[in-house]
Amino acid sequence: MMMEARMRVRPWSLALLSTILLSCAETGTEPDPTPPVVTPASISLVGGSGQTATVGTALPTAVTVEVRGSNGQALAGAAVTFTASNGGSANPATGTTGSNGRLATTWTLGSTVTSQTLTASAGGSVTTSATATATSASVSIASITLVSGSGQSGTVSTALGTPIVFEVRGSNGLPYQYANVTFAASNQGSVSPATPTSNAAGRVSVTWTLGSTVTTQSLTAYAGSFTANVTATATANPCVTATALTLGNTVNGSLASGDCATLPTGTGGTGYTDRFAITRPAGSVMEQYDVTSTAFDTYLRLRDSSGRIVAENDDRISGNTNSRVILYTTTGALTAELTSYSAGSTGAYALVTGTTTAHPGVSCGFITWVMRGTNISGQTLNTADCTTTATTGNQAGGTRYFRRYYLYLVPGQSATITQGGDFDSFLIVRDVAAGTLVSDDDSGGGTAGLDSRLVITAPGTGTTPRLYYVDATTYAPGVLGTYFITVN
Repeated sequence: MMMEARMRVRPWSLALLSTILLSCAETGTEPDPTPPVVTPASISLVGGSGQTATVGTALPTAVTVEVRGSNGQALAGAAVTFTASNGGSANPATGTTGSNGRLATTWTLGSTVTSQTLTASAGGSVTTSATATATSASVSIASITLVSGSGQSGTVSTALGTPIVFEVRGSNGLPYQYANVTFAASNQGSVSPATPTSNAAGRVSVTWTLGSTVTTQSLTAYAGSFTANVTATATANPCVTATALTLGNTVNGSLASGDCATLPTGTGGTGYTDRFAITRPAGSVMEQYDVTSTAFDTYLRLRDSSGRIVAENDDRISGNTNSRVILYTTTGALTAELTSYSAGSTGAYALVTGTTTAHPGVSCGFITWVMRGTNISGQTLNTADCTTTATTGNQAGGTRYFRRYYLYLVPGQSATITQGGDFDSFLIVRDVAAGTLVSDDDSGGGTAGLDSRLVITAPGTGTTPRLYYVDATTYAPGVLGTYFITVN
């Protein structure tokens, strides 16, 4: 008979086994929980606010702030930034809090007599502020010095491109605010503003307009009993000044980038222009100006003493890019402006000036200009002049000869034009822009009562010249002879 084996399990052994299994489970693979991130939640002022000191000096007591974290505890290692108003400063301007969550800085007041502020920020989102009162001290002006703007070069009677800056300092060595600064510019120059006041940095900035003399000019600044100086070089304005040229002489010149660049070219844009003041004989003279160049398409313009255009030309004849102006003139100054037809052209040219007695009416390809005040005598209609079969007014039909003169009038200007001679004259004036014409046969009187006369007034407003064609011809066809024409 087999006996069944039995094992006795004691109660204390089961308890021991449970303890071992529980211990193994607790030391298994689960990690410890991560501690929470603490960020700046508040920053507060601990001390240093409400002090009073002289402008530009450090406060006797440091400004201290305390940063607390999102857990409500003082936060160590928090970054703090200090920002002072009115040009003041903090030292240190940035720092980190200590173990007690605090950071102290020395606050130097700005230069303005007022209530000033020092702002502290932590984490970029929480801020606090301290205030202090800045008082004035017995400070006087001790100096004025040039900061910037010296050594410039500009055209006479124009403003320099860079402002002139001066700085005023007080007897405490700091920038002096509210100083009244005055100026004296040589050669009738000027500054704007004329009497500025120094700002919180002790500085004034002015725009210097040079005087009218081509030289080294100076500007003196005055603050209290102190002065400072600056110089600039004034150069000639090529758009205002003109090279003297006596009629009858030739100029071999060149258009270049240093020439006047603001006057219009033939196309109306801006390019380069050389200007000449013409010395010429008094009285009515037939003058001729020729410009030639192989480098660019030339354009010539003449102005009277008031700056009005009295004659201009692009191409002397069709297909020729050189310019010619023939002008019956009267007493007064003339300025020749030599430029290009297209903007920006440069290169060599020749300007030939002189007087002439021959009317270039052959083939009708040349343009002859007249001015107000011109008295043209001894003109002769001949078979080389222009011809037309058109009739105007009461003219009889047939082929007649004529000479054409160009006249500029600005709006509001008037001209009385008279033609007479040893034949029955006939005068026609065309307004080119309007496409209209007026004519006259015998209104001018004369010895035989056969002279012609028209009075015209340019319409409109402004200063843009208006072009008129003045045709001197005959009442009857086929007539030749001598005549005069006046424009008064």
